[in-house]
Amino acid sequence: MSYCQKQIFAALIIVGGWLLTGVYVSRANGEFDRMTEEVLKEARK
Repeated sequence: MSYCQKQIFAALIIVGGWLLTGVYVSRANGEFDRMTEEVLKEARK
């Protein structure tokens, strides 16, 4: 693998990591916000 190919591969890994992090954060925020709201509703009763 040439030097340029290694740099492209490394850049793809970094960009892929950002994308996966974005997907996780958006999904986790949606799920955990709903769960937190349910817990708070039960705690206020």
